[in-house]
Amino acid sequence: MQLCGFARSAGVVIALSAAASASGAFIPQGCFQLNNHPDGGYQDPGYGLILTELFNVRHHGTDVFSFDFDHAQSDMQLCWDGECIVISGTVFGGRDIGEEWADDEYKGVYEVYFKYSVIDGVSGDDDLFDEFQGDEGWIKSPGGTTVDLHSKSNGDYTFRLGDENDDLGHRGFNGISGWGWLTMGSKPYAGPSDWLFTVKIPTPGSVALLMAATPLVAIRRRRSA
Repeated sequence: MQLCGFARSAGVVIALSAAASASGAFIPQGCFQLNNHPDGGYQDPGYGLILTELFNVRHHGTDVFSFDFDHAQSDMQLCWDGECIVISGTVFGGRDIGEEWADDEYKGVYEVYFKYSVIDGVSGDDDLFDEFQGDEGWIKSPGGTTVDLHSKSNGDYTFRLGDENDDLGHRGFNGISGWGWLTMGSKPYAGPSDWLFTVKIPTPGSVALLMAATPLVAIRRRRSA
């Protein structure tokens, strides 16, 4: 699994590697399933990713798009190879109108790919984070429109993976979370646009079993004409 070795436009091969603790972090290398965070600010539908003004549907209002990592048609993973983190897969979502998605052309399954390329250990803690404000990815709508995604800093980092300082948990979740901020295309930051998900990290004894059971999955970027 060489996530850092792939160009942005190349296929990304996902495979679960053997558990090996990274320097300064307890999170093993491998690929792990993602789920909605229980403390998402926009609930019903729950989400693991939210993007404000992904598409400007209502010209006199703000359009919030949410993406449900727990949906039956979603399959989102995070892969960590000791140098880079890739978040990718398919996810069901659409224009969030409160408690549900609008029944329009934006409702359906999206493809997602994002790579964080400068991962380091958090000083004095066992979390991982990225301070680099130049990482990129993309999201492709059910209609075939691809929008570029860019990392955004909160002043300290653009993305963090772990359970916060002293293992207290991120926003009350007793486990591993991933969170970070994004902008889209050349648009300015228009409101909540960020990852907020949980990560299923297997116990060390179960990693070998997962390796035997997990097939290779290829996710390729397909731009619309």
